Amino acid sequence: MDTLSPLQSLFGKSPFKALQQHMRKVNECAEQLPTLIDAVVAGDRNQVQAIATRIQELEKEAETMENDLFLHLPKSLFMAVDRRDLLVILDFNDEVADECLRLANRLLVAQHPPSTAVGEELKDATRKCLHVVQQSKRIMEEMDELVETGFAGREAKLVMGLIEELGAARKDAEGTMQRLAGRLFEVEGAVAPLAVIYWSQVLDELSRIPAAADKAGSRVRLLLAR
Repeated sequence: MDTLSPLQSLFGKSPFKALQQHMRKVNECAEQLPTLIDAVVAGDRNQVQAIATRIQELEKEAETMENDLFLHLPKSLFMAVDRRDLLVILDFNDEVADECLRLANRLLVAQHPPSTAVGEELKDATRKCLHVVQQSKRIMEEMDELVETGFAGREAKLVMGLIEELGAARKDAEGTMQRLAGRLFEVEGAVAPLAVIYWSQVLDELSRIPAAADKAGSRVRLLLAR
């Protein structure tokens, strides 16, 4: 007798359950970032390697879940959300995990930690980026309820509020990273120009994480507007 994978078994209830399971794995991946940055700032190479390895494992698990959902999602679904919309949201969510992995790999080759001032601001920026991902996860957790209520009523207002909070969280994270970019040139530029280039690349990759999370929320906003 054939056995169903955990994701396949969820389709009997709702494909949104599988979407939520995937986003939880993505969120778990992003949750490693503050500890990773702490290790980088402290210059703890062994800890950096250990956390980066964990991110690699989680990203691979998320990718497997994404592929499983994509392969087993019915071509025609009798529900309020078009299959293509569901796959676009899935892709944006998985992009978050991809960017976490890219950042972790970048940090593995850090030649030296940033200055204390920059390091503390980098920690703050990372926490704010994680908050954006967590806010996106809150929206995903409401998707099945949103469908059941026909994208209307109190649930729709709740989700729209969460989307507004998501946008505000992303703007806050972006503002922090823009200020940090300026600080890099002030603190590091005079003595270590190559460090400015490297940490600017780190910031660019970090910024892609909340951007991807926000895109998923924006797609849900489009569903609400229809």
